[in-house]
Amino acid sequence: MIASIDVFLPSGDQRHAVAYFRHEWTEKDGTLITFNVMDLFEFRSGTDKVGALTLIYDTHAIRQTAGNKYES
Repeated sequence: MIASIDVFLPSGDQRHAVAYFRHEWTEKDGTLITFNVMDLFEFRSGTDKVGALTLIYDTHAIRQTAGNKYES
């Protein structure tokens, strides 16, 4: 499930916007995983088309449950 929290629009540079939301899913063992996400949209100059999308995930709170793939 994805729950929208907010949308941030720029005050000057109209080529960017940010969507802030909560992402939830259930693992195979039934564990509920919840974390916050921000997606940074960069629009193509002069259009309303997305030229780039950067995903920003705050997984710190769930690493103990889901694991940290960056640790060796």
